[in-house]
Amino acid sequence: MARSLEEEWLVEKWLDSASESDLLADVPFRLSGSGGTLEVKNVVGDTHLYLDAFSFDMARLSGAPSIAARLTGLLGGSAGKCVDARLEYSSLEDFDLRIECDNITAEDVNVFLPARERLIESGTASPRVRITGYPGKAMVLWLETPFHDLVVRDQPDFLGANTGSLKALAGYDLETHIVSLTTAKADTGRLAGVLDGTVSFAESVPSFDLKIEADHLPESVVLDALLEGDAAQEYGLDLSLKPPCKALVRLRGTSESPVVTAVLNVSAGEIMLHGTQDIPKGRIEFGEVEVAWDSEGRKPAGVFRIVDGSLEHEATGLRAERIAGLLDLTEGRLTCDPINALVTDRPFVGSFSYGLDTSEVEFTVNGDLVQLEHTVFSRDLEKLRIEGSAMIRCAGRKSNGRYVLDGEIDATQARIAYDWWFDKPAGIGATAQRLHIEMVPHEVLDISAGVVLSSSPFVMEGHAVHDAGGWVVETFECTSDRLDVAAGGRCLRIPYTLSGGYGENVRLAWQRVEGAEDAWTLSGQGVFDRVACFPEASERPLRCTDLDVSVVLSTGAECTGRAVLKAKEGRVPPFGETWFLPLRSTPSGEVQERTWTYDLSAEQLEAPPWKGTDFIGIGYRDAHVSGLTHFEASVEGGGRIEGSYHGVKADNAYDMQARWTGVPARYFVEHIGYPDVLRGESTGSVDYSLDRDDPGTLKGKGSFKVAEGRFSADFLLAQFQEHLENDVASLPPSLRFSRFEADVALERDRVETPRIELVSEGISMTGAGHFIRDGDMDYTLHLSVTPEAAQRIEALSEVLNVE
Repeated sequence: MARSLEEEWLVEKWLDSASESDLLADVPFRLSGSGGTLEVKNVVGDTHLYLDAFSFDMARLSGAPSIAARLTGLLGGSAGKCVDARLEYSSLEDFDLRIECDNITAEDVNVFLPARERLIESGTASPRVRITGYPGKAMVLWLETPFHDLVVRDQPDFLGANTGSLKALAGYDLETHIVSLTTAKADTGRLAGVLDGTVSFAESVPSFDLKIEADHLPESVVLDALLEGDAAQEYGLDLSLKPPCKALVRLRGTSESPVVTAVLNVSAGEIMLHGTQDIPKGRIEFGEVEVAWDSEGRKPAGVFRIVDGSLEHEATGLRAERIAGLLDLTEGRLTCDPINALVTDRPFVGSFSYGLDTSEVEFTVNGDLVQLEHTVFSRDLEKLRIEGSAMIRCAGRKSNGRYVLDGEIDATQARIAYDWWFDKPAGIGATAQRLHIEMVPHEVLDISAGVVLSSSPFVMEGHAVHDAGGWVVETFECTSDRLDVAAGGRCLRIPYTLSGGYGENVRLAWQRVEGAEDAWTLSGQGVFDRVACFPEASERPLRCTDLDVSVVLSTGAECTGRAVLKAKEGRVPPFGETWFLPLRSTPSGEVQERTWTYDLSAEQLEAPPWKGTDFIGIGYRDAHVSGLTHFEASVEGGGRIEGSYHGVKADNAYDMQARWTGVPARYFVEHIGYPDVLRGESTGSVDYSLDRDDPGTLKGKGSFKVAEGRFSADFLLAQFQEHLENDVASLPPSLRFSRFEADVALERDRVETPRIELVSEGISMTGAGHFIRDGDMDYTLHLSVTPEAAQRIEALSEVLNVE
């Protein structure tokens, strides 16, 4: 059975029972058959269908005005698709057709909706259809059908596969070939409401203008309209809506080119977030929402206002309250700009944008963050402690699991401490400009910034990795071309107080040793114009100008430190006072204290009473001892000295060895705390020790020779005043000599001189003895004085009874 594509299906002359030439003439008959096949071609356009196991029974009773017929068959030859049609027909204005069919598929329905791409993509239905004819060539259609997993091409994704039912009453106009819905209700399981509109069969393919209006929306529909796929489950979202909640879905166009649009209206509601590793938990309360969707753009669009809410992110320790903003959904991006909130009770303003397809996030944050000690900034990075508040201005994005942030931070009011050596107190200016952070959560963190500490600019870079215990720093480096010594010193947790000028080419680098669990190296270097360094509990600083510093600390199998100090000019406390201190104390149970070595040099150096040039020193310090394994220098006034110094921490004692040639003797006299009794050019050596807590523990020995020297008048007066009585004026201001040699043994305040030899003009002396500092003197002296010398010194002539 076929229809010409140019002809209409319902032609009145075919079916008019009054036509004498027609088989339907007013005569009784009965026709029946079974076991056949019925194929209908060109149903709509060039589509076709067929029935297998086809049977029919058609009859007119005698005197009856109508024909009764019944047709049955298997649609498409499928055993599960039984078609049963019953007809009572008098004319096109008086007939009643009832059709039932089980389990028809999308393919079966698309016979009536021809298109290159199927309009009904999937689904099954079991329709019950009744078509009646009325005068004026009016037709009324009644349809009732359940359906399962129904999907229409280009429908909104949030409608999904629909399972529900449809009841409809419609009229069909034979002149216009338009089906008009009179009363229709559809329930898809996700949408339930009134179906209205028309379907036109006037052209070769049907065209539609249908809509369904629902006055109730399940929360899942709204979530799926905003978020794609399993995003709601992934983000841990629940939604509650306040009625009225409405939806309008329209189908327009033809079966070849359908256009589907949808509009969702929600008066108000609340989103609950249960929280994940990346998503905070809390609630978002919103006002009126309108979301639109169309099959051409296939992206939802709409706006809704956030009126209140609070979020807490456990991983970062941050909490936001009184959240407010206007969300805009356009071109597949959910944007809120601006968004306002209180974070740690301080106002924050920012924005964010989320790509529904890509899951990319872009955001900005501006505000004052307080209580930093309770946030991720002070908790997850190993050995980093942050307290107080900071002003934050940054923009960031998340893509493919990676976060990238750029911005500025003012941490002036924050305390920032790292490990044992760095501790910036609140109040010292600290700003991070050009801050750049890249992070893959729980994997890797890279950070760089231009930092200004007080007035000193730095460039900083760092790299950290994440392990079970949190973030672990792998490398860290900062450099500065102008470091304020005093400001920098206030941020170093060391047993020194630093002051001075500025440093150039300053670099600080920290690096973890690969393959070692807790081994690292820390290096620092720089050139400083002026530095004053006060050791703790010391009243005298170490001062340097044009100081070149290089320091390296390391841990692992050995805990060591090495410092190289080169200065143009230096002034240090006297030998025996504190120069070097451990950079930190060693808590009980910790690994051994660091062992230090020092390479020291200065073009000019003063260590009272010493002054010299071209100083070189090799120093050391560990938990028990400290000192100089070797030092040497040219002494101001002539000569050169070299030696070593060794101090024992527990005993607060030290010993010193020195050798010298051509050095002014006054340095030695002043060094051991004696008055200015001797001048001249000295050559010799000394080895002595002293407990600083008890000056009386001085012990040592030495020998020296002084050439072209003199004893002071005060010394002479002290030794001969009981003989001089009122003849003090007769004493010469000094006793000059050409050579003075002695061997010396030091014991507490007693100075033993087992050998003394003095040669002066007209006088020579040898002897031995001892003297007590600020006490008695006991010497046996053998003098040889020429008469000329005795006459020249009146006091001596009287004492010695010169004849």
